[in-house]
Amino acid sequence: MSDIGSTACPWLGLRSYGPEDASRFHGRRSLIAAVDLQLRSKGTSGVVGSSGSGKSSVLGAGLASLGWTPILCRVTVDPLEALTEAESRSKALGPDDRAVLVVDQMEEVFAVEDDQVRSDFFDRLVSLAGGESSIPIAFALRSDRYGDCAAYPEFAEVFARNHVLVPTPSEEDLTEMILGPARRAGLEVAPAITAAILDDIDGEPGALPLLSHALASAWQECGSERIELEHYEACGGIHGSIAATGESVWSSLTPEQAIAARRILTELVDPLSPNLDISRKLHPSEVLAEGTEQTELALERLVAGRLVVRDGGWIEIAHEAVFREWPRLRAWLEEDQSGLRVLGTLSAESRRWAAEGNDPDSLLTGVRLESGLEVAQRWPDRIPPSSRTYLDASVERRTADEAALLDRLKRQRRMNRVLRGAVAAAVALAVGVGVFAYVANRARDTAESARTIADARRLAALSGSLRADQLDLAALLAVESSRRSDEVTTRGALLASIVTRPELREYAQQGIEAGDATMLDGSKIVAFGAGEGSVELADTATSPATRISRIKLRPDDVAVRIRFLSAERVAIADDGDHIGMYEVATGKQVRTAEVLDQPRVLSMEVSLDGTTLVVGDV
Repeated sequence: MSDIGSTACPWLGLRSYGPEDASRFHGRRSLIAAVDLQLRSKGTSGVVGSSGSGKSSVLGAGLASLGWTPILCRVTVDPLEALTEAESRSKALGPDDRAVLVVDQMEEVFAVEDDQVRSDFFDRLVSLAGGESSIPIAFALRSDRYGDCAAYPEFAEVFARNHVLVPTPSEEDLTEMILGPARRAGLEVAPAITAAILDDIDGEPGALPLLSHALASAWQECGSERIELEHYEACGGIHGSIAATGESVWSSLTPEQAIAARRILTELVDPLSPNLDISRKLHPSEVLAEGTEQTELALERLVAGRLVVRDGGWIEIAHEAVFREWPRLRAWLEEDQSGLRVLGTLSAESRRWAAEGNDPDSLLTGVRLESGLEVAQRWPDRIPPSSRTYLDASVERRTADEAALLDRLKRQRRMNRVLRGAVAAAVALAVGVGVFAYVANRARDTAESARTIADARRLAALSGSLRADQLDLAALLAVESSRRSDEVTTRGALLASIVTRPELREYAQQGIEAGDATMLDGSKIVAFGAGEGSVELADTATSPATRISRIKLRPDDVAVRIRFLSAERVAIADDGDHIGMYEVATGKQVRTAEVLDQPRVLSMEVSLDGTTLVVGDV
């Protein structure tokens, strides 16, 4: 028995039907007629449908069966270059050839990172559709990317007037897709198979590659001129044939080849696609860059198993249905999802950095840099040289920034010592000339207060400089600066740390007064005003932070002072005349007090043993 995809096999499996397969293509007559009518009357036609609905086959084999000569164009790598090259091939044909320029899988253009390239591509399509070219234009687009076209108004207007939606195939279409190729090949298909397929598909719009693959696998299984139901069931049927093929190829691989196969398959998905089910084309050098002979053998096995296509110097998945229908591959994609997205982002950012002339401001920092380094350590063989260079430059920039920060801190410390020496000298001079004792004492107090305020402000400044990269340390420094000197600068640093800390964003309400915030000594438990009428307590030791409890105040009240009495209790003063004590774990109020003759509490402190609470209006 010949392989699937050979001229002997009536069905092409996962491969779409191209112009050369026009005589083998069956079904979708009404859809092809609708596209043909638009091309003849308007010169433009878009075919919109779900993945697996047969868009590429309609524009390739379907139009060719009506006498058109489709000039296929894929826009994966360089959209404008691909479009220009297809235009040239179209113009080289004579008028009797009835050329039509077909942009297949147009959703791939949205994977191009450069916005200007995408915009230029759609502008060119609009020009061609507007009559600049005498050659009709057709394009295929996945329905889940339909809304993305709205970002290009002129193209969207042309698109809205000239497209057809791919309907779910009718029973008549499906029956013709099953029996038509079989009749042409002199093959008989048991009626029970047709009934089983119609029942298995049951109105599923994207099942056409599954149908073709299941029938091709059943044909390979039967070994005779009649395909029976048992052959169809043995290969897994509509929803099991791809998985059966995948597992068959997988079981034939050595352990080293299996590792390489997993890497190849997961790299053929667009890592930035929402559901990780959009394919992308890769050059063999990208797939085999760090490979060995076993990697090459693994690729050959995937190609021989019809899971991967190696055509025209490019490698891609045979059909996006493989991503959805092979459970093992789906599990790999879900397991590697975060890493794959980091790889995709890293690749896009490195290209942007290079395009901007290695601009230092485009380098990675903070969490994004840490994520990139983590993935590079996990998958060192999957980081292309351009991304590696970008990561190395980002690390060098971070090291330089840290060194500059340490240098600034050292200069600040030297300046502080000079200032303290000057103050001490002034005090000594005052004593030496006989200034009254109380003046000396006052000077010492003033100097001590100045040092405390200066230290608090330096801590606040340091908190601000570390907030982007070391959030935990920045928050702790902000809390300490506020405790040393409660003023606008230090409170601003404290509230900024809370607002910018991702783990606490879900608790902070924008557009209203945030109130006070504090942290329990020796822990990462934070209490902070969450707007009118409430205070949140959260444990920031976890990521994301874990809410401990929510304390309800009186309606419209804002917490102006919050202090921990112990690890179990917290005291809160609102902007009226009320002070309450609450359980940390439950938020339950355990005690209350009214502040007499004092409309607003401006300060509140707790004794070291946590038994005495002192409030004031200063």
